[in-house]
Amino acid sequence: MRTYASTTPDPSEQPLPTVTRPNLDPEVNPLLRPIDVAEVLGVSLASVYKLIRNGVLPAITVGGRKSTRVRTADLRAFLGLNPVAPKL
Repeated sequence: MRTYASTTPDPSEQPLPTVTRPNLDPEVNPLLRPIDVAEVLGVSLASVYKLIRNGVLPAITVGGRKSTRVRTADLRAFLGLNPVAPKL
């Protein structure tokens, strides 16, 4: 009986995907998409829209009513962080 090498790579040999979080510095990234806010908060996108709809998290619309954005400074205030990131 023949033995064939596996064509499926071993998952332990594959590099882990790089996860990048949105930059919360208002000068670098003044506006965040709701999906970025959801990632930072660790909640679903629906939860972010619920926070916005209930007035808990301020948001603005860009491009007529097509795009919702959250100011980074507002998200930092929501998280209890300084509105402006310290300079390093």
